[in-house]
Amino acid sequence: MKKKIIIISSAVVCIFAVILSFTVIVPAVKHHNAEKQIESGNYKDAITLLENLDSDKYQNEILECKYLIGKRSYNSGAYDKAIEELQEIESYKDSATIIVDCKYKTACDLFNAKNYKEAEKKFSEVADYEDSEDYITKCNYNIATELFNSKKYDEAEKLFKQVKDYENSEEMLEKCAYLQGKKLYDEKKYTEALSYLVRARSNSEAQKLIQKIERAGFKNIKEKSSVFFGSNFVGSSDNGQYEPIEWTVLRIEENKALLYSKYVLFNAPYLIDNQLKYASRFDWTISSLYSTKMPWCYSYFFGGLGPDAIITDYKDKKHGVFTLSKEEIEQYYKTDEERIATRADNKTQAAPYWLRCEARDPNIAAMLQAFFDGKDYEVQVCAESVDAYGAISDDRLATEECGVRIAVWVDLSKI
Repeated sequence: MKKKIIIISSAVVCIFAVILSFTVIVPAVKHHNAEKQIESGNYKDAITLLENLDSDKYQNEILECKYLIGKRSYNSGAYDKAIEELQEIESYKDSATIIVDCKYKTACDLFNAKNYKEAEKKFSEVADYEDSEDYITKCNYNIATELFNSKKYDEAEKLFKQVKDYENSEEMLEKCAYLQGKKLYDEKKYTEALSYLVRARSNSEAQKLIQKIERAGFKNIKEKSSVFFGSNFVGSSDNGQYEPIEWTVLRIEENKALLYSKYVLFNAPYLIDNQLKYASRFDWTISSLYSTKMPWCYSYFFGGLGPDAIITDYKDKKHGVFTLSKEEIEQYYKTDEERIATRADNKTQAAPYWLRCEARDPNIAAMLQAFFDGKDYEVQVCAESVDAYGAISDDRLATEECGVRIAVWVDLSKI
């Protein structure tokens, strides 16, 4: 009986020893081996040991090993490899920051290798990091320069426009425009050439070509035909450009021609607010268009022909630039449909525009009634205009922004 008890006890001890070995001793040994692998920098082997033990229990140690693998790649300059390794644990420690820095340093390496196109893509991925925005500008400038040197002027111009405040981009923009315009001029595509040449405003050769094209357009001038001269800035200050102005020939008498801009060139109020303090009726010469906008146009638009060709005192217009009156618009454009005009910056969008008139309150009867009744009356000064459907009205508030089409009398003997 005692012998049986001893045998059973020995068996229990053996089983316990086996269990202890597999649940405590062996895992401890394996964990110790994993720690040694970590100390030796063998992080992948350590991860394998830890995952075989208990991936949940040793999750933090596994994450740390993966982190150290990524850091090692980062420190050795293997940035693409580091990104791939750290993206798996992006939320661990500063992995996300290191990934961004890897992309930035990759972009810097590409930039230094003069691979500007790929560098720009990489910098764009981390545009808010360090000086990435400056590098993006430099990349685009260098790409534009490469395109220019390859005579791809249209593509180069688009990029130089994006970085127009950087180094000599403005000068390069004009060179691109001139060279494209010159090519079209040589191909006798004069109207297309003009659209490029007007953007090369500082280029003396471009100005000579503009003058030739514009003057040639006046040789066979006739009523209802179109001519081009001058330029207008179209679009926003950040994303606009100069375009040639197209004019409709309304009338020719003796050696003079009345021209009217085909498109609505810009928006402006007829009167400015502080003018309303002083009167309820405003002659055209008091209008803000006459006193500010129009003289600006006169000195600014007429590069190719020169201002000498613009008649500055004809038919009581006082200076060379004006808008048509109601009577004139009805004389030259008989129907509402004919009077519809579109915008210079969007030639599919119809837009209203001012007419030359005496601005006043159209509700004279209501004004007088209020006066006789001793009641207050708020003056609503309005000016005549053509709406987007071609109809003429006199009830548009003069302080509103509205489109402007320009009329000029040209002395044909000076062209």
